[in-house]
Amino acid sequence: MTFFKRFDNFWFYYKTHILVGIFIIAAAVPLVVFDKDQKPAALHISLIGNGISPKNQEELQNEATAIILGKDAKSEIRLNFWQVDGQIRSMSNIDLYQKLLAQIGAKEIDVLLLEKSDFDLMVKEDAFMELNNILGNDGIRADNEFGIDVTGNPILSNAGYHTENKIVCILKNTKHKETAVRFVDWLVKQ
Repeated sequence: MTFFKRFDNFWFYYKTHILVGIFIIAAAVPLVVFDKDQKPAALHISLIGNGISPKNQEELQNEATAIILGKDAKSEIRLNFWQVDGQIRSMSNIDLYQKLLAQIGAKEIDVLLLEKSDFDLMVKEDAFMELNNILGNDGIRADNEFGIDVTGNPILSNAGYHTENKIVCILKNTKHKETAVRFVDWLVKQ
């Protein structure tokens, strides 16, 4: 039997196995190779309101990471801006509200900045951590014990985020309580 006939016989019986193996390798290579630049998240922050430019978002994210975690941190603080017109519970934003509830339930959000009216409704659902015992009363302007008003905050305003009637709060089911407290403390003391 010649080499070509042996190869043809082998290909006839094992071509499915070979093609599936090539497909699995081709699918696994990007997962291994391209994930090396991604740092793990030390904190997930969602800001509901207007969006900002990607450049400003990256600068704010890098500044928060450097101050809260240190310049040599192996993880990062991730900011996610949700562009919403009006309240998040309005009918035009119901899909975003459902996404928010799903992410809260899955513990994917640690700190949340949202409109005061939306905050008041979510406080009734017992979604937020009590901040008075955590942050203390050293000049922080707290609307109530679960959230802090960030109206006029220079860090967020300089990035292009509209801070009027916005409240920052820590979710009760956060996985990163200490980092979330440090972030909120840094944000409101500016």
